[in-house]
Amino acid sequence: MEKFKIDLPSVSNIETISTVKLTLPLHVHYHRQQYDLVKAVDNTKLKMPATLMPGWDKGIGAETRLVRETTKSLETAKMVALDNERDNLMGSIFSIVRGNKHSATEANRDAALRLDLKLHVYYGAQKSPYDVESSLIIGIKDDMKDLTTDITTLGLTASFARLYAANDEYIALSKSRNFEEVDAQLPPASIVRPQTDAAYSLVCRYILASYLNAASDEDRAMFELLIDRMNKVTHETRNTHNAMLADRKPKDPKKPKEPKDPKDPKQPKDPKKPEGGGDDIQLPSEPPKKPDGQ
Repeated sequence: MEKFKIDLPSVSNIETISTVKLTLPLHVHYHRQQYDLVKAVDNTKLKMPATLMPGWDKGIGAETRLVRETTKSLETAKMVALDNERDNLMGSIFSIVRGNKHSATEANRDAALRLDLKLHVYYGAQKSPYDVESSLIIGIKDDMKDLTTDITTLGLTASFARLYAANDEYIALSKSRNFEEVDAQLPPASIVRPQTDAAYSLVCRYILASYLNAASDEDRAMFELLIDRMNKVTHETRNTHNAMLADRKPKDPKKPKEPKDPKDPKQPKDPKKPEGGGDDIQLPSEPPKKPDGQ
């Protein structure tokens, strides 16, 4: 008896991914890559409505702005932290220098006096406006370049080095940050993401329909190549997402504590024996009284 078999044509399919689980930046990146692939194909071959691709692009653009605003917020928080660090470092340095001006150790006292001669004009710099403070720290760095020995004497080498580094980081963030006002009308991601996904899902349906109804082998090959490239993007995105999840897991999870061995039960105390006799016979503690007259 021949083995039953139905010959079916080989058909490509667009693989899916659970986009709801992706982080917002990865979600945007995924859609932008897929959009660019589809955009490169002649729409007369895809026969999509004229509004579909612009609508998809609109969703991607809105998500991109949301990512940008999130980045701004993170940069702002980091700048605040760096400014606080600068303030604390300067306060500590100034305090140590002033305190050592009256040190009983001559070397410390002399070093502090030389440093104070240069630094006293900067006292209170930590209260200056942000950009002014940045410039003042640059001035401190320039004035201190010939006093490294005195800085070492007071044990301030690491403090000055970190002050300069924090200031450089602050200036770099300040230059790169976009100070445009946040668009108050920007919708939340919970509204934008589902619509972007819906647009992409509809695009995929048009691609598959055009592929299955291709007018020529050349068109069919073109759609197969497009689907193959889109699937590759999906694979890469899924791998990136899984790698991000793996990084969040603790590398050395704590082992559960082993149960303690039960303590041996306490031995019962010996019962007190009754006075005056053994276990079976109880002797009176006093002899019986004799009757009167005997």
